[in-house]
Amino acid sequence: MARPAEDDPFQVGFAISVWQSSGDQSKDASNWAVFERQRNCLGMPTIAGGHRIGTSCDFWNRYEEDLELAASMGSNCFRISLEWSRLEPARGQWDEGAAQHYRDILACMRSKGLEAHVTLHHFVHPAWFEKLGGFSKEENIQLFLDFTANCFRAFGDQAKYWATFNEPGLASFAGNVHGSFPPGRMAQVTGCGRQMLNMFRAHGQAYDLIKSMPGGSKAQVGIVWNYFWFEPKRYRWFTPFYLPWISRLLNRMWGTDVLLHYMKTGEFEWDPLPWVFGRVYHKDPSPPGCDFIGLNYYSR
Repeated sequence: MARPAEDDPFQVGFAISVWQSSGDQSKDASNWAVFERQRNCLGMPTIAGGHRIGTSCDFWNRYEEDLELAASMGSNCFRISLEWSRLEPARGQWDEGAAQHYRDILACMRSKGLEAHVTLHHFVHPAWFEKLGGFSKEENIQLFLDFTANCFRAFGDQAKYWATFNEPGLASFAGNVHGSFPPGRMAQVTGCGRQMLNMFRAHGQAYDLIKSMPGGSKAQVGIVWNYFWFEPKRYRWFTPFYLPWISRLLNRMWGTDVLLHYMKTGEFEWDPLPWVFGRVYHKDPSPPGCDFIGLNYYSR
């Protein structure tokens, strides 16, 4: 039987990264705080023009104004990231002040009629986690699970919708192949696949963890993906023979098909050019849990 519409309304709203909207609490707090002060292999600033985020638009302190604006525009939901570097600035050190601030933000959402959606990892994690190898190392998944458990204990009664990761494919590709995200590696195609696999596996384990916790059965847990599709530009008289091949390679490397196959089967196979870059393969006993896939779509 379908539920009444008022119990499950169509939701329209905004989604933000708290880091992108608030910056860092210190210059070495997160992977991005460190990355924005570095230079690439060509000696150029990692951020165009050498710009720094500062406090951005200061959502962290001006959230009441921002949420009021969102509500005034007809929104009934709002998605924010739970910034790991704010909540656990040092390994094993939970910042209760930051947690209370998040509770205040979530309570403010509720007071304005906004359904809270939270994201556990929106590109940003603590600098200490990056120094340990981040998601390039399988053994670090447990650290993310510890963070997940702490967050659900702290905020599980204030948010129904939980995204484990925002765009893990983009984070993996831009961080290991393109060099435009931390840690700034370039042409590390196998490393891209390895990081993507670890993030997918972390999603599945975080899903099971949340569902096992008190109140977890009521939570909706999913993952957010950036859909991006490459097609060769067709010329009127002639299309270079290599363009369709490059398009297929880029689509494979971006990982949309890899994600969907893994979610359906639990099998991860990463081999854009196995005879050049190597192959990353893993098979879980069963597909990972996933209540929804959030779709970010920017271009074609």
